[in-house]
Formats: sequence, C-alpha cells, structure tokens
Amino acid sequence: MKKLIVVGVNHSGTAVVNTVLDNSKEWDVTIYESNSNCSFLGCGIALWMGNKIDDPSQLFYSSPEALEEKGAKVLMEHQVLNVDFASKKVLIKNLKTGKEFEDKYDKIVISTGSKPIDIKFDGIALSTYDNVMGIKLYQDALHLFKKLKDSSIKHISIIGAGYIGVELAEAAKIHGKEVTLIDQAKELLANHYDPEFSSEISKVMEKAGVKMALNQKVEGVNVTDNVVTSIKTDKGIIKTDLVIVSVGVIMNTK
Repeated sequence: MKKLIVVGVNHSGTAVVNTVLDNSKEWDVTIYESNSNCSFLGCGIALWMGNKIDDPSQLFYSSPEALEEKGAKVLMEHQVLNVDFASKKVLIKNLKTGKEFEDKYDKIVISTGSKPIDIKFDGIALSTYDNVMGIKLYQDALHLFKKLKDSSIKHISIIGAGYIGVELAEAAKIHGKEVTLIDQAKELLANHYDPEFSSEISKVMEKAGVKMALNQKVEGVNVTDNVVTSIKTDKGIIKTDLVIVSVGVIMNTK
C-alpha cells in the first residue's frame, strides 16, 4: 500500500482523511496532530460563551476514535518538526514524552490551518501577558468560559470588531461584563457591510450595553506584573481586566 501522511486534522485534514478512506483501499493513512482534539467548530464558540448551547461536545463533528475506526492511524499530540520533501520524510515529536522519530510517506497533505494574529508593541507580543488571549481552539474557548464566570473580571476589551469580536462582545455582555469593542475602522464589521448597515448594527450593540471605541488605533498597553491594566489608543485610555485579540488569522506554520 501507498503511505499518506496528513499533518493536522481539523477541518481540511478531516475531510481529506474521510475522502481518501471512503473512496480508496490503496492508501495507508497516518495522521499527526499537535492538538489533543480534532474537528472543532470554532465558529460556534460564541454560541457556547453566550449560553446558546450547553454541551460543547456539540461543536465537534468527528474524533480521533472515529477516524481510527475508518482505518487511519491517529497520533494526537504529535508535532511535525520538519518535512524533507526530497527524501519524503517527516520528523515528528511526541509532545507527551518529548521523543522524536521519523516517518516516510508517498504523499503528504499539510493541513495545519490558521492561528490568531498577535499584536506587538515595543517588540513585545500581547499574547505574552497573562490576561491577553486569542480565540481559535477548544482550549481557548475553555479558558475564556472560565474567565467569563470569574466575578473579578469586570472589564473586557476586544481588539477587532469583525464577526468574532462582535459575537464575543455580545456573549460577554450576557455574562454581565463591561465590554469595549476597539477597532480603527469607523464602523464595526467594516469589511463585511456598507456603513448604512454596519451603523445599524452598532446601534444594536450599543443598546445592548457594548461600548464602542471605533475609529481608534491601539498604540500600546499599560502593564503591571505582566497583566494589561489598560489599553492606549490615539483617543484615550481604556481600562481592562481581560483583553481578547480578534484582528484576523495567519497561516499556522509551526
């Protein structure tokens, strides 16, 4: 049999594995995934945070066990460190044991997906601070859900007023938080709607109690003991207990 290695098994990786195993018997399929879960519908995070669904398991449409039942060899929490395309070899690290080993392939599919864009000020990434987070993975959602239940967190600032930022702002208000949406655009969802529509959405959000810091550029943060206490924009200072960065995603190459 020919060997197919699939690196990353969230949406596209899961689709590849299912398609190959459903339509051919000539492939030996091995999956390497650095995460501990697969097939997580990140688009449903806001529904979970906003108490629209009670069971987060509804946000998974497959599992390592389901893929193994189809005939794939699934190695979760295994990170591919290098791909030698000339010799068709991959170097893998078992993240639980630290052991490294090689595997060979005839064909390889790299489906590592994307990750949230980080923001840097003075050469320091915001993600290095204790109360700053991006939202993409199941683990991110778990972390945010705990923060929303934490009564000591009263002020939440969301940098980026796109779909994810707006949805999370609404969800945070449901938990009784003071929420500020920050974006350098003049209207929220500016990349998706004309002003005549986005301005109406802004009114709905304001009526729900979300503060709008639109047409404002984030210029830095104030930090105490590795915790961001406020965000500096070109229009003023925004006090915060938790910062969610939602300014888009980039290719995940690690």
